[in-house]
Amino acid sequence: MRLLRPLLLTSLALLALTLGAVPPQAQVRLALYHVRDLGTLGGQRSWASGINDHGQVVGCAELEEEWEERRAVHAFLWSPQRGMRDLGTIRGSDSYAADLNNRGVVVGDADGTAFRWTSAGGMVALPTEAYTSSAYAINEKGMIVGWGDYSTGPKARLWIGDRDHRIDAHTHNGTAFDINEAGEVAGGGTGEREAYRAFRWRNGRTLLPLQGERRASGSVAYGINDRGEIVGETGSEKPFLWSRGTVTYLPTLPGAVDSSARRINRHGQVVGWSTDVPRDEELVTARAVLWQSGRAYDLNTLIAPDAGWELKEATDINSRGQIVGHGLHQGVRRAFLLTPR
Repeated sequence: MRLLRPLLLTSLALLALTLGAVPPQAQVRLALYHVRDLGTLGGQRSWASGINDHGQVVGCAELEEEWEERRAVHAFLWSPQRGMRDLGTIRGSDSYAADLNNRGVVVGDADGTAFRWTSAGGMVALPTEAYTSSAYAINEKGMIVGWGDYSTGPKARLWIGDRDHRIDAHTHNGTAFDINEAGEVAGGGTGEREAYRAFRWRNGRTLLPLQGERRASGSVAYGINDRGEIVGETGSEKPFLWSRGTVTYLPTLPGAVDSSARRINRHGQVVGWSTDVPRDEELVTARAVLWQSGRAYDLNTLIAPDAGWELKEATDINSRGQIVGHGLHQGVRRAFLLTPR
């Protein structure tokens, strides 16, 4: 598998050169990824949110049974060997898995309660005094980050073992979205009389709001890798990469007016989405995007044209370059897995 990423990088480089040299009417689409429908839990729709380096995927999917005149949604764990596994819920009808580590420990939200799931212990609520809570990411040490809603407002949270800690990033209202192996946390929150700002936090101190983002109308950080590189979006709908104190705005797809960078792997590959309509909250016009080596790629152009897919949002990418997200497969919302050929 060590050859996988170099081959993909070479293919993308050749694709960039080809597209720059050949007239648009003569361009040929190269299928650089194999796309896989991850299925459902008996219903029609599914969404993928996280992938580890073993190719295990988490997300949520509809059940066959209805709950109060709608289909319930449960967290799932998918693997190439076992397919899709229903992780259940704690109480109520719904659950959502956001992330997992290479040990297969899953975190997410079960009807407003942050949870941790293991194969040995099943789904367990994370300790918190919050009214509602969600867990968004976990690292290999088992450190979990997320959000909790208190009487004083939403706060970014860090769970270490069975202890819940507030991430004091000089924010009144905040959320932690990702954590790397060094314990550095990426997220966003509001300061006193300030717009929502991206932050990077570690060991009880705020390392920054992201410098260089002062003139934008706000920002949020969604992903951080083990090199401390951070990706997110600004309030002016621009995707950004923060690295070594410098903010770089990522290029957007032709015609895109709103873009968001969601995750970055150890090699600096970034995934997210772009839309052609402002404030397209349902992502009707969205296209899943890969950013690499200073270029933006519409992932729909990197799969076979007859695959029957519209890839809408890429939510995570592992160190092998595998990408997960959701899109429309034969017109139905489904979780996908892209594997480099």
